[in-house]
Amino acid sequence: MDCLHIYFFIASMKHHAQLAISFLSLLTGFIGLNVMEFTGNAAPGTLAAYDLLA
Repeated sequence: MDCLHIYFFIASMKHHAQLAISFLSLLTGFIGLNVMEFTGNAAPGTLAAYDLLA
């Protein structure tokens, strides 16, 4: 993952709390999908799917 997402997250925290929450939600969702792919465990993928759909 590139550092651009982290820069957007930091900038959004300074701008507005709702933007920070949405970027953090996307970040944790994609991290969960990566953990699912690397470990082969379906539980992080399920949690990430709920996070990204909500």
